[in-house]
Amino acid sequence: MIERSANRLDCSTADQLRIRICLEGATEPVPLHETRLSAEFQVSRTPIRQILQMLRREDMVEIRPGIGTVSTTLDPERRAYQGAVLETLVTAEAQLCAGQSMPLMLQANFASVRSLVEMRPLSTLDDVMQVMARMIATLEQSVADLLLRNATRAALWRQIRWLIRDAQCGGVSDAAVMDTIGADIRMIAEAGLKGPKSYPFIVLAQTGSFGTGDQTDDQKQPA
Repeated sequence: MIERSANRLDCSTADQLRIRICLEGATEPVPLHETRLSAEFQVSRTPIRQILQMLRREDMVEIRPGIGTVSTTLDPERRAYQGAVLETLVTAEAQLCAGQSMPLMLQANFASVRSLVEMRPLSTLDDVMQVMARMIATLEQSVADLLLRNATRAALWRQIRWLIRDAQCGGVSDAAVMDTIGADIRMIAEAGLKGPKSYPFIVLAQTGSFGTGDQTDDQKQPA
């Protein structure tokens, strides 16, 4: 059973559903009924339907006849390909924003994420996922092109699903997963404070949890 944080961050409803899918959908599809979600989040069914449509475009949910909307199932045979997709997207963004300075507003957002990791007690996987949602939202703001932004967000959340699945199905302790992901969040956030917009994406490709392959010498972050 997934332990929920009693003091959740103010993440969007869409992110809360992404987190639920990551934590509860490792081995079995998670049912997502519009009516129940509408009551849970105290909104009408229209925004819930719009969110589910967005998650469907991100390949996080699907509609099954006679059942309704459920989370998609990860296919181990496609994992390497999906990792290559994330690598391609991250590398493309690092190249596209090479030489650009990080806006002060985004630096402040990265600083906020780092503070959450350092000051907020991350005692459950749910805690870590709340901060991860903030990190992904901040990375999104760094991507200028809307198509690339949406694709990168979807690929990152899919990678997180794989990480949680590895932990839940591979016998890795929650504490070990939290330590690893927390350290990676901190490294990416610190990269966002160093100026160039490309740094977070370069570090993203190098971190232990999200590593997507070795970088060339001209892509590596200076010490």
